[in-house]
Amino acid sequence: MDETALHFRLEPSTSHAIGPGQGMKKNRETLTIALCANATGTHKLKPLVVAKSKKPRCFSAFQPSVFVQYKYNEKAWMTGELFEEWLEDFNQQMWTADREVMLLVDNASSHTRGHKLSNVTVKFLPPITTAQIQPMNAGIINMF
Repeated sequence: MDETALHFRLEPSTSHAIGPGQGMKKNRETLTIALCANATGTHKLKPLVVAKSKKPRCFSAFQPSVFVQYKYNEKAWMTGELFEEWLEDFNQQMWTADREVMLLVDNASSHTRGHKLSNVTVKFLPPITTAQIQPMNAGIINMF
């Protein structure tokens, strides 16, 4: 399981324009997206999307729970509380499926420790090694 930021309104960093645009500020609106899959890719969870709005206007046309798990907070960041909620839900899914799994996560501050779960064993990757050994960084998030 790992998160990535999606800057959905960020202008391209390069263009065919002759000069830089005057008075343009970078739009930094962002979402956090957490992805989780097993090692073979045969079991993928719905992405967890964290945004700023409680109920965005785009949700009037469809129910988000069909496609994603949706959460919100002021900064659209993964927090320890959101991680714990997600982890409890994941554990419940594994309990229902009668599966015991190991979950690899990096040492981000939002990834809280000390969970006592019945069907999920959480293993933390060593500090400063995430880019090299985090399975989600081995092309899965890049393809997203």
